[in-house]
Amino acid sequence: MLNHQSAAARPSHAGMVNIIREGQLDLDRLATLLQKPALFEPGEPLFWDDPYISAQMLKAHLDPNWDAASRKPETIDRSVEWLCQQMALTPGKRLLDLACGPGLYSSRFARRNLKVVGIDYSRRSIEYAKQRAQEEGLSIEYIYRDLVEINYSEQFDAAVFIYGDFCTLSDTGRDKLLGRLNRALAPGGFFAFDVMTPPFSGSQDYVTGWDAAKEGFWRPEPYLELQQNAKYPDDIYLKRHVIIEGNGTVADYRLWNRLFDLENLQKLLRKYDFEIHSAWNDLTGTPYNPASDWLAVLARKE
Repeated sequence: MLNHQSAAARPSHAGMVNIIREGQLDLDRLATLLQKPALFEPGEPLFWDDPYISAQMLKAHLDPNWDAASRKPETIDRSVEWLCQQMALTPGKRLLDLACGPGLYSSRFARRNLKVVGIDYSRRSIEYAKQRAQEEGLSIEYIYRDLVEINYSEQFDAAVFIYGDFCTLSDTGRDKLLGRLNRALAPGGFFAFDVMTPPFSGSQDYVTGWDAAKEGFWRPEPYLELQQNAKYPDDIYLKRHVIIEGNGTVADYRLWNRLFDLENLQKLLRKYDFEIHSAWNDLTGTPYNPASDWLAVLARKE
């Protein structure tokens, strides 16, 4: 899945570099660039706002036959139905949709007469979501913001953070979000989200490879893509895409993921006064199986 990360997981970075010097390829510099990064060391900042990449991302979100960015429409429908039942979301209740993307979940919640606020750090997704809400006559507040910077005080009955985006956060960003989310929820408020689990790692090919494209997800013109996938301690994984353009410009895109099991997730949530109310394998209510690649939980503010 193509998830964008919070800025707290991606502090400022020097930006793109060039590996051509005096008309020649600087292989020493390239080798340095391809060394394994330190844990949660950032790559290109805010690359989901790049005009071309954000258009590709939005296209992926809206593709009903591909679930690399958002889940398929029928799954989203079932998730919204299940979550409304589990969190007793009746008309008038207040919901916060974290990393809302183009509003695929927010709009469905709003059609059930919930008061919805959606937050995302992609301008293109937020603008699309606003336009769609206006066209459908839905009263949804969409905000372009780093989700770990939310600043509310007991304004929501529930919050959702869907499709593994919780896994992308650094320790600092994750802890900041949980503290602020606890403050944003009313007493007894629910927090529903899903994460990848340790069995998920078995389906991943953590190797180094390369590919050449005339055009693709990262660029509209020819580029060379170097892929470096690596494992770190504590079930943390990096998927890295180093893009080299014909003029020697190099961009380093890093997608971090931390895997969770039910026990360590419970310990983490308790630090921020959340207690797991129930657990499933997904947000449609599939019964919990610890061997599954995914874990979905409903936590409640104590």
